Amino acid sequence: MSDKLLLELGRVARERQRDERWESLTEGTLSEDERRELERLAAEDPSATEAYEAFRPLDAAAREHIAARLARELAEEPAREALPPAPEAPPSVRQAPPTRITPPARGHRWRRLAPALGAVAAAAAILLLVLPREAPPLPGYTLSVSSEQAVRAGAPESEVPRLGPGSRLDVLVRPEQAVDGPVEVRAFLLRPGEARAWNPPLERSAEGAVRIQGPVEALLSLPPGEWTLAIAVGRPGTLPEAPGEVLARVEEGRAPEAGTWRLLTRKFLLVDRP
Repeated sequence: MSDKLLLELGRVARERQRDERWESLTEGTLSEDERRELERLAAEDPSATEAYEAFRPLDAAAREHIAARLARELAEEPAREALPPAPEAPPSVRQAPPTRITPPARGHRWRRLAPALGAVAAAAAILLLVLPREAPPLPGYTLSVSSEQAVRAGAPESEVPRLGPGSRLDVLVRPEQAVDGPVEVRAFLLRPGEARAWNPPLERSAEGAVRIQGPVEALLSLPPGEWTLAIAVGRPGTLPEAPGEVLARVEEGRAPEAGTWRLLTRKFLLVDRP
């Protein structure tokens, strides 16, 4: 492992100590506003770009690649110590018996190997700080959408909620059991041929529930009609970012791969009068 890589890892670790937001990015505990601020810094400052790439949560494939690289470094060092024997001289040029060379003592060998092993260990220690801890599987989730107007009118919950001027939107994403570890939430507003990312204020509970509530006029800037609210819930680094991808999944009925995240949907009707 090169000195340049070790110096870079050390620089990233020092940068992490100066700004706790990088650690929060790794653990998936950043708020949406803080995450957008780090993305803005990464777009403007090359050093911030390197830090963002270093502390962004890695997927399983990346972690396996790093572990394999470290294992190869450890395995190759002893092999470099073993040199092939020198070829035997022909009888015509033989002179005195060759001097017997005593192999280096075990302690001497380890002293030579120690710098390489120390470098690998130092890199592994820094990577362990950067890599996110494995989190347990996500439980099931439920999504409910209601309006203060619909509740006052006594409309059954199974009907499509009607939202309009003067009504108050209440969206609740709730896990079937308490969630352990960081969870990321992204919201989208969909209708045939159109998909939008939605970034409303989120209220989070210690158990993993997420609530969106407020006046319809403040939260939804949409043309009237029937819309589908899609909420993606998952571990950091697993959620889709493109609204078009989410729309395609909903229209095709495709579930998230291997249950790594959840996609919840609920229709609502937006009207232009109370």
